[in-house]
Amino acid sequence: MKIKMLKDKAGTANAIGSICITYEAGATYEMNDVWAKNLADKYIANGDAEEIKDIEKKVVKPTQTKVEKKETKKKSKLKLRIED
Repeated sequence: MKIKMLKDKAGTANAIGSICITYEAGATYEMNDVWAKNLADKYIANGDAEEIKDIEKKVVKPTQTKVEKKETKKKSKLKLRIED
């Protein structure tokens, strides 16, 4: 889970809580461990952070293609004679 901090907030940096850091406003953090997800949920619930959803871009190939017709000039079969 990714979160973006809206406010500066102090919190633990490891599972047992022996290291504390300040999560800075505007920064994004990866919260992948169980303890980190719990911390992120608390920050989101208190309005101190927001969750960032990953958007996957999917390329869709067309199933049909348009065939362009070539324009050909038709030659005239009629010949004009000019008589004086």
